[in-house]
Amino acid sequence: MNELESLNKECSLFSSLTQIAKDSDWLIHAPQLTHLPQQLMVPSNFWSSINTLKKIPLTRYEGGHRIGFYYQWLVQQLLTEHPTYKLLAEEVQVNDNGRTLGSVDFLVEAPGEEIEHWEVAVKFYLAYENQWYGPNAKDTLAKKQQKMLDHQLLITDTKAYQDQFPEMKPAHRRLLMQGRLYVTHG
Repeated sequence: MNELESLNKECSLFSSLTQIAKDSDWLIHAPQLTHLPQQLMVPSNFWSSINTLKKIPLTRYEGGHRIGFYYQWLVQQLLTEHPTYKLLAEEVQVNDNGRTLGSVDFLVEAPGEEIEHWEVAVKFYLAYENQWYGPNAKDTLAKKQQKMLDHQLLITDTKAYQDQFPEMKPAHRRLLMQGRLYVTHG
């Protein structure tokens, strides 16, 4: 590999260890995009325990080049290194008679050995006419949150999930949806 290729590889999207450290710090400190009932939020003891870590070991990201994949990988890194939470499974596909119903982002063992189902997303929305629109104009913050609450977080309640994973019944569901909300002034 020549020097230019080496430099490009070092600077490619999501691969800089410096940027990964900054993005991890942002993830740890960024608020939820919307208000949620306390029982659906990632507990504060998860975040405070991360802050006690001296340093989260950094590895290069080698996944897909969509920001959602990268964000999920960052959450996975935090779960892997967490002192009291344990990552049990990731991207658990739920199928019913050969049809995919969806997937569970994370199954996590919380302190006290309770299993939690976590769904995570990073989103960016622009305010326009009393709505928050995503890059795809059909996507709004309200629709995304509703889909996550009514479908994605409930997939572990389906018979298909319970038949496939009877030993992994979640006691709690958590939604972590972070990102940015933009407004225009003009």
